[in-house]
Amino acid sequence: AGWVSAMSMRRNNVAAVTSVNVSPTVSGTWAAGSGQWVYAVPKVLLERKTLTSDTTSVTFTLSGLSVPPNVEHLRLNCYIKTTDASNQGVNLSLNSDTTAANYDNQYLYGAGTSATAATSAASRMVQLLPGAANADVFEGGTVLFPNYASTTFDKHYLSMAGTDTNKGLMMISGRWENTAAIATIHLQPGSSAFTAGSIFELEGIGEAGWTGTINGVANPGKVMGVDSANIVKIMGVA
Repeated sequence: AGWVSAMSMRRNNVAAVTSVNVSPTVSGTWAAGSGQWVYAVPKVLLERKTLTSDTTSVTFTLSGLSVPPNVEHLRLNCYIKTTDASNQGVNLSLNSDTTAANYDNQYLYGAGTSATAATSAASRMVQLLPGAANADVFEGGTVLFPNYASTTFDKHYLSMAGTDTNKGLMMISGRWENTAAIATIHLQPGSSAFTAGSIFELEGIGEAGWTGTINGVANPGKVMGVDSANIVKIMGVA
């Protein structure tokens, strides 16, 4: 979690992409345990929470969800605001670990033509605007948890969110200093509560070929190429 970056690139070639090679930028080779993934059928909705009243915290418990065995990564999508009248962050805790020193994060924040960056021992997921002062404004963001079930390496997460404060964009690269598999994901504002109408979605990302019934959808690994009638269900719409 020492640094975070974003890059936009263009290949000056109109040919179709038939292969992608990823290598270290300086020298050496990838360490054992490293991985890159490309999926044709990337995700399945595990759980969706839509708040009907102001709520102080939101928790996803993996053991209570129908997680297909082929899921390797988790992605959390959020559409949120809080009841607080001042700027505040959303605290992220994994497996009920609320000790800030067990988390490391690097954030990069850009607004207009300026950018700021800092690193800290904290579990902040995103910075929110003054919620009570902006009644009609919610903010969106996403958090990726790669290789969430591994018991060999510390857990990493990468979040990206838009903030209405100065019309900014915030990216956070975080590390939880623990090799345990992620069992719970807990979100809580720095103070106050999440506002009614906030939405939280947890998705599983993995290989194609999931079978069985997941959240009422039969054989979700086939849905994008075989059963078009189920496409809206797998995306969480119906």
